[in-house]
Amino acid sequence: MELIIYMAAFLLTISKFLDCWTTSVRITHLEQEKNPLARLLMRKLGIQTAIWLVFVLTTLIVFFTVFAAMDPGSGQAIQTAFVLIAAFISVVQFAVAHTNYYGKLNPITRFMLKRYKRWNR
Repeated sequence: MELIIYMAAFLLTISKFLDCWTTSVRITHLEQEKNPLARLLMRKLGIQTAIWLVFVLTTLIVFFTVFAAMDPGSGQAIQTAFVLIAAFISVVQFAVAHTNYYGKLNPITRFMLKRYKRWNR
């Protein structure tokens, strides 16, 4: 299970990096960012600062979560939950990076965009 947890953490970090990198390369103004929370952060801190701050914070969260999952006191259920949640988040982040890079929505980003539009009402 230890190797699977490390692989899940690696996928989380790589997928977030690709999400941040493609956002950093493609975004030219705030209105392009569809996530309202990210857009607010970009408005407050600047686009590039916000993007890379989110990456650093995410990496720290992953780092500490891996330690928690690897703790001898954490059970199999905690470790399994970490791997499943990490897999889900990684898929979403890879989908966002794909959309950023190619400029075309995929089923995951299309679903997310619908939710963001409802949230912005």
